[in-house]
Amino acid sequence: MKSLSLSFFLLLKEYKYQYLFQLRQCLLLTIIFAIVIILFLLPMSYSYLRQAPFETADYDLKISGPLFESDINSIKADQSVEQYVGITAFTTYISSKSSGKRIIADILFVNDIINASTLMPTNKNLLIKGSFNIGKAVVSARIADELNINIEDYITIDWNSYKINSPPVTLKVGGILYETAYPRQVVADVTKESLNNVINEISEKTSHPQADYTSAYIKLSGSNSKPSILSNNPNIVLQWRKDALESEKEMVKALDTQSFKHVKIGSLLLYVFIFLWIIFQTIKRRNKYYAIICACGAPLKSIYLLLMLPHNDQKQLV
Repeated sequence: MKSLSLSFFLLLKEYKYQYLFQLRQCLLLTIIFAIVIILFLLPMSYSYLRQAPFETADYDLKISGPLFESDINSIKADQSVEQYVGITAFTTYISSKSSGKRIIADILFVNDIINASTLMPTNKNLLIKGSFNIGKAVVSARIADELNINIEDYITIDWNSYKINSPPVTLKVGGILYETAYPRQVVADVTKESLNNVINEISEKTSHPQADYTSAYIKLSGSNSKPSILSNNPNIVLQWRKDALESEKEMVKALDTQSFKHVKIGSLLLYVFIFLWIIFQTIKRRNKYYAIICACGAPLKSIYLLLMLPHNDQKQLV
């Protein structure tokens, strides 16, 4: 035999006889390689998922807690406030008539969709497609995938989770946001009057007065100023954007410590070791056979190809 002929038929024959062996090797290397990639990309991914919403948002102060219309009017009239957006949040079901699917999500009804597009962590800088438009909704990528919807499709928000009789709200999708660490979210632009019935019904059902707003994002005219009304309300919680961003940066730093670097390097070395071990064992099993076919004048590239084939009986190979 002057040379070794590796026909396509021979390759198929080898995989047919030893496909489980080959599959196990490929699966093992694939899993370890995937773990290595994840470990190396984890800090970068976490940085994008957690930091990007705060880095791109243009608010200075977030107010969380029960806020009534009078509170929002006072914030609006305060000289230290440059921009604001009030949010009424509900966790309820949304559905798509076109796909027939229905999921539960966080619905953020905003009183000013234009201000919401710049002030909120879910802002226009994180849009995959579309825009923030008056009278429309912006959904996260996870919602768009699960409901199989796109721009200009309609979503319906119902109140079955609250067991009230208010009519559902139907909105056209105006934009889709990149997925971040936030859960499923919808930013919806509706008039405050359309939510009054919902708020009143929930208040009657629970026997507790429901606030008009659950949170607000504020952009201040001065970095150290804040609305005077906030100092007199013990039921609200304040969070500065810079503090939230620093907290997320500390979490990213925790993923880049010396011990985590050792884990990444160790996983990479493990992958290289297993890969070399598989090659060594293959050569060890076939060393006599390689010597014979080399003596017969087989091209070197054919030897390299045989190295990737599973071991089999010599009579089947020749």
